[in-house]
Amino acid sequence: MRTLVLLPWLLRVQVILGLVQFVGLFAGFGWPAPVWAAHRVIALVAPAVALVAFRRSAWERAGRPAPRFQPGVRVAARFALLAPLALGLCFSTGLLGGRAWVAFHIGVAIAAMLVIERATAGLHGARVGTGSRVGRAASSTIPTEGSTND
Repeated sequence: MRTLVLLPWLLRVQVILGLVQFVGLFAGFGWPAPVWAAHRVIALVAPAVALVAFRRSAWERAGRPAPRFQPGVRVAARFALLAPLALGLCFSTGLLGGRAWVAFHIGVAIAAMLVIERATAGLHGARVGTGSRVGRAASSTIPTEGSTND
């Protein structure tokens, strides 16, 4: 499940590349072809990673318990990146074009990124909380039997 650590960072890079390219539409510049190719590669890799990593069977095969967040969050995280991918493919094939569609594409991509962030934050929060100070402090309580709170 180490891929879930990489996925939010891939999405952050993806959004930055897309936002700079969008600003370039107004300012008259764009990324060089190899950099823009990275945007397209991440656009293909990230949804594939999400589809595989957020399957319940992937967790069971790895010998780890399934995530404790709501199943809706897991399913949304698994499929969220398909919407911006579909829009991006429409741009690449010429079916869609224009700044309004690009702005919509960026908005959908940021929303998908936030869903992934929410899903992975739930995983990291559960892992961090098990050995933290809060957990140790809660287990070492002072016996208060027979005393009053006056």
